[in-house]
Amino acid sequence: VPAGLNSVVAVGAGANHTVALKQDGTVVAWGENTSGQSTVPVGLNGVVSVAAGFAHTVALKTDGTVVAWGYNGEGQCSVPPGLSSVVAIAPGSWHTAVLKQDGKILAWGRNGEGQGTVPAGLSGVVAIASGGYHTVALKQDGTVVAWGRNFDGECTVPAGLSGVVAVAAGPYHTVALKQDGTVVAWGKNSAGECSVPASLSGVVAIAAGAYHTVAVNQDGAVMAWGDNREGQRTVPANVGGAVAITAGRAHTVAVADRTLQATRIGKTGVAESSATHSGTGFFITDDGYFVTNQHVAGEGATVRLVTAAGSIAAKVVKVDKANDLALLKAEGKSTALPVI
Repeated sequence: VPAGLNSVVAVGAGANHTVALKQDGTVVAWGENTSGQSTVPVGLNGVVSVAAGFAHTVALKTDGTVVAWGYNGEGQCSVPPGLSSVVAIAPGSWHTAVLKQDGKILAWGRNGEGQGTVPAGLSGVVAIASGGYHTVALKQDGTVVAWGRNFDGECTVPAGLSGVVAVAAGPYHTVALKQDGTVVAWGKNSAGECSVPASLSGVVAIAAGAYHTVAVNQDGAVMAWGDNREGQRTVPANVGGAVAITAGRAHTVAVADRTLQATRIGKTGVAESSATHSGTGFFITDDGYFVTNQHVAGEGATVRLVTAAGSIAAKVVKVDKANDLALLKAEGKSTALPVI
């Protein structure tokens, strides 16, 4: 991840590259760039959504138009002239699909497996996803439709599946999130990517990689299952408060809501007041110091922080009101630690 990257609101992952959408509507990409997939077009702004295929990247702008760059050997970056009123994007490995405001889907790029041949009469679609060689649509009534390559059953939607609120697709498997917070997966399961943990519940977001699957629950905790040869399902200990998730071929990316929760402690040791301050993320150094981008109390005050290791106390050393910054020192700290 590029040093200093913050204010990210959404992410996308390709085979070996990652793309991030910032709050100001600009885009940052990194990783493999052999086909220009990480070279963001100069001047690109006003973006509201990003996603990545195997080696190409797609962005949706506020005006409903689409921009794509990277490998175009199958025409996956050749956005149809005049395309507008797009509300969602879903690049697959070698094709790109979009959802228009009227609930209809348009696709371009590779169609050798029928992934770009939208079923006749399909309408009322509210969300889409693309896998390696297949495309998935979620309808307004909570049902799912899939088409394209079906060698591993990735397009064989489980009978009776309903109440779905989100869909995701890996190269060879498909995942659905239900309204009750449970997850259903089907297709290739060679690495356990479709073996949803029995105890999984309260899920609010899903993502599918090549051979692994990821979920975020209502508490912002990230869970993953399936292949782990590249560490793609080994969730780092300091990841908490995830608000967005994506999965590439063999890597996983999460956007964490770095929120500083502080309670002012009075001289008697009794909490006087509490407040939650949101920022771009805070990290306590080995010697116990860290800087927030919002001051939480006056100089000399003691606050309590929620960290990856639990709640600890810290003292406000210096406040810069003009720039809304504060230097704090955690008490008793001897190792680096993220504040969540």
